[in-house]
Amino acid sequence: MPHGTWVDAQSCDRRALRDMLGSFMTGVTVVAARNEDGAPSALTANSFTSVSLDPPLILVCLAKSSRSAGVFSRAERFSVNILGGWQRDLSAAFASRSPAKDVALEALTPGSPPVVDGSLATIACTQHQVVDAGDHIILIGGVTEFTSMAGEPLGYFRGAYFGFGPATSGDRAAASLGWEAAAQTSAASTDVAAD
Repeated sequence: MPHGTWVDAQSCDRRALRDMLGSFMTGVTVVAARNEDGAPSALTANSFTSVSLDPPLILVCLAKSSRSAGVFSRAERFSVNILGGWQRDLSAAFASRSPAKDVALEALTPGSPPVVDGSLATIACTQHQVVDAGDHIILIGGVTEFTSMAGEPLGYFRGAYFGFGPATSGDRAAASLGWEAAAQTSAASTDVAAD
């Protein structure tokens, strides 16, 4: 299949560049940490990857424009929670500035780092390095421990969520935590944002 017309990445509309990058299918994570006062901070991120197995390192890219960027730049510990297909509403809550995000923040586990219970996988990290990269920071974490369970991942492609199969028992757990109700309550006023 032939390529379309080449677009100059330096001078194009940023939305066109973002839309093209959305052609890469990703999973969805929630990154969580505590600020200096101990309050939890979390956001939805899909720019996540493994870096090294020896030593175990991961990275996540966060927009500098995020209200939480400073918290993550200074956090000694943080978690990356890989979301399952049953956690779509939770992802939307952490990507918003709506009341649903406040409900989701309250449900993070105590301790440092805070984590999202019931995620497909959770990775606890210490800060290894923060790299300045254009309009983002690259947060590199040294993996200290992790947990995972069976289930289908939550996917993201061209600006929309998608799943990989039948619903699992996790759907019932998410619904019982009230994520769907919180998201529906604020859906009319929710502006999905990075933080």
